[in-house]
Amino acid sequence: MIIAWRKLSRRSRNLARWLGAEIKLIPGGPPYAASYMKTARYLEKTRPRVVIGQLPQGPLLWTLTRLRRRFKYLLAVDIHTGFLVHDNLKSWILNKPFRRMLREVDLAIIHNDPMMELLPEGTPTLVVYDPPPSIIPRLIGRVKRGYLLVPAAWAPDEPLEYIVTEYRSTGLRDKGIELIITGDYSRKRRLGTRLAATPGVRLTGFLRDDEYYSMIAGAKAVIAATTREYTMLSAAWEALAYTRPIVASQTRTLMLVLGDAALYFKPGVRGSLADALERLMDTRLDELEARVEERRKRLHEKFEEQVRRLRKALGLG
Repeated sequence: MIIAWRKLSRRSRNLARWLGAEIKLIPGGPPYAASYMKTARYLEKTRPRVVIGQLPQGPLLWTLTRLRRRFKYLLAVDIHTGFLVHDNLKSWILNKPFRRMLREVDLAIIHNDPMMELLPEGTPTLVVYDPPPSIIPRLIGRVKRGYLLVPAAWAPDEPLEYIVTEYRSTGLRDKGIELIITGDYSRKRRLGTRLAATPGVRLTGFLRDDEYYSMIAGAKAVIAATTREYTMLSAAWEALAYTRPIVASQTRTLMLVLGDAALYFKPGVRGSLADALERLMDTRLDELEARVEERRKRLHEKFEEQVRRLRKALGLG
């Protein structure tokens, strides 16, 4: 069983599919007293043998370690970067004090090898990449359109304004190459309104999964951007799944996972993304797609091996 508070990640949904796990989403926010009670009642009712907690939030980790004494389940946690790297005071307060409790779990699941550096010494750990997204067969081989796609959650680590500024400096709009940014921008409405007013830039707002994957499959390239080290972006996995060229932030994590399947830029460095986009236009599309496909196959094989190890560690056979 996978338990999440407040919001269920796409990774958790996909991981549940691979593990054959149930999902329990418990809504609510700080101070999480109601979430604690709902979690306790649910565990008492269902009595699962294995529980995987989606982190953050830190109070969920505290809850699951305390309730395990009563309900006797094997406890694993799937650690998203936000639990270990903090962008603001709220994140620090809700997560930092609970980090030491990772030593109390049976297994900490992390998304990439560099995240190991952030864990308390002695934490039992297994690396499991993001599960490949479900492929929609009718989208394979979709006619490619003249746009660059930026999948966005409108999170603090996404340099969206920088991306738009760099795009404008390239002159790609004059060549008919549009910049499309996905995601619900209500959390940053002023920024969204400003970016949407930029010639050549279009904001889609929230998209259903089929609409979103259609945008991925039809893109000339996908821009996977973050200013945060240790983060492996779902946008990169989705681009790999649909064999789309990737332009990615030059972080150690992304470079380790993607290798030569991406062109890289340094977020915030003037001209860096513009240069990467120019290189993208100067490289043959079939050459880029071949590199992406080769990397996709290798990473898929590695993920399947990671899942086998995870199932064994959880006693799932």
